[in-house]
Order: sequence, then structure tokens, then C-alpha cells
Amino acid sequence: MEALQRRTEVPIIEIAKREYAYLPLFGYRDRQLTLYRVMSADPSFYASLIHDAFKPRNQEVPEPTDAQKATARAAYRLLSEFTVIPGAHDGQIDADVLFGWVDVVRSIAKDDDRSEIADEFIGHLVAYAVPDPDGAWPHRVVRDLIERMSSAHLEAGIDVERFNMRGPHARDLYGGGGPERGKAEEAREWSKKTRAWPRTSAMLERLAQSWDRMGEMQDERSRHDRMRDEA
Repeated sequence: MEALQRRTEVPIIEIAKREYAYLPLFGYRDRQLTLYRVMSADPSFYASLIHDAFKPRNQEVPEPTDAQKATARAAYRLLSEFTVIPGAHDGQIDADVLFGWVDVVRSIAKDDDRSEIADEFIGHLVAYAVPDPDGAWPHRVVRDLIERMSSAHLEAGIDVERFNMRGPHARDLYGGGGPERGKAEEAREWSKKTRAWPRTSAMLERLAQSWDRMGEMQDERSRHDRMRDEA
């Protein structure tokens, strides 16, 4: 695969097709896939992964074959690991590129009866947007997208991925929910700065409240651990 990537005469789509075919057999987490470039540039290909990974919302489909299940797992993996936002470059996002890409994905997903899950995974993707020059997250182009789409599934996808992005982290033995309250405070400040984008601001306030609840859970866990260890 690395040799193919170095050969300029090989069309990028051909490399991407081979990566997709062999994805279940190889580990790609430590290298940049050509597939990601194709997913970012070609919304119809991205929509085809949604089609492969998920069943339609309202239609009955036959039991998938083993080959179809393997394809679905590969497609889901690509969708879950993909963070290359269309139109993003040097800390900025081209609104025309991103909006055009999203429109094509959503149109195909609607015809495929996969609108809700497509919106959710678009949310997963734009959760990786850079902050805006005004200091708040997300970038204003993503704020405009949130307002434009008015999709609860998009916003849910963003919420989930912002939590997942934290990943494993160290914690003081009896430290409680201080780190989570810090996250809540940050999200609440972003919410205040984005009031010109009402859905975005409301989404960020919900995110802050989720971090508050997580902090309370950690406080309770810390109290329980301390009482157990002192008993």
C-alpha cells in the first residue's frame, strides 16, 4: 500500500478501493489512509460507506452475508476514525466546500433511508473542527452548519464525539469531578460567546450540563472510595 501511494501514475481512487478491500486484514491506525482523502473529497463515496455500514431506517433487508458483514465492519471503522473535515485548511474552513459536501451526503442518505445516522456521523466528523478565531469552539463555519441543518441527530453526534475525544486520562485518587467541572466551565463560556448562533449555543450549554453531571458522579465515586479506604 505504501508503495502504491508513492506511485503518482496510480489514480487515488484505485488505491482507496484496495485499502477498503483489505482494511479488515491490516491495522491502519498508525498511518494516513488514502481513503480519508477520498472520503473528504468525494461525498458520494462517504455516503456509500454509510450505506454499507448501516441498515435502512424503515425498510426490511435480507440477513447479510458474511462478506457483507465484513464490509459493514470496515465501513463503520472508517466512518468512526475519519476526522478530515472537507474544506478545512490552515486553521480555516471553506464554507462552500463543507456545505456542498454535506448537502450531497444528506441527499444520498435520504434516498437510502439513512438520513438520521448520516447526520449523526456528520456530527462525529465536525466535532473535530478547529476553534474559531474568536476563541470559542467550534469554528463559525461549523456553527453556521449547525444552524443551517437544524438537526438533533447532528448535534447528538457532536456531543458524543466531544466526550469520546477526551479518551483515557489520569485521575487523582480522591480528586472528584474537578476536571469535569473545568470542561463544563469551558463549554459554558463557549455557549456565551456563540449566542449569535442559537442552536450552537444551546448545544454547548447541554454539553456543559453533561460535564456537570459527570463531575457530580465523580464526586460521589470519590466520596465512596474515601469512605471505603478509611473504614
